[in-house]
Amino acid sequence: SFVHSTIILFAVTGFSKAQHFIHFVILGALGLMGLWILHMLAQDIDKVFNKPASRPPKLFWKRSIGDVDYFANRTVENVGASGETNISVDWNRILTNDPIGCVRSFACQLAAEDSKRSSTNKGNINQLFWSAKRKGWAGDEIRFALNYGTNSKKVEKCRAFYKYCPFSIDTMRDILKFFGAT
Repeated sequence: SFVHSTIILFAVTGFSKAQHFIHFVILGALGLMGLWILHMLAQDIDKVFNKPASRPPKLFWKRSIGDVDYFANRTVENVGASGETNISVDWNRILTNDPIGCVRSFACQLAAEDSKRSSTNKGNINQLFWSAKRKGWAGDEIRFALNYGTNSKKVEKCRAFYKYCPFSIDTMRDILKFFGAT
């Protein structure tokens, strides 16, 4: 009858519209989670670069070329036997809240990036090495990403390996600078 077919038509139409709405809500929630993770990473990156007075100033300032020499001479072997440093970044918390691997992708792309493009990359990579504990799954994940980037020498390979992260290294740098300044 007409009433039954109308109800069925409305039910099918409503279900198809609801399905699109549910996809939209899930996509929005994932976007907000991604922004929140980048905000947490920016806060921890800010901890890395806010050093005590005995250390050089931030790498992002103008005329801070001396910083590059300071960080370029440090290696992973310079870290104590326990793997402890005075940098406190909670990599376990960051990687736990990063299901799509943008932090790993950023580390990989940073390691793979051409050294001619940015003179501070090696210092940043060493900072990531120092802050990741020698033992534990988070340190292993960060070191794997850095080693993969160093060995591949191509940002595109890192983007393909960490394919679920939609951001390029330039986009992530811009986001980190924005959140690091606030």
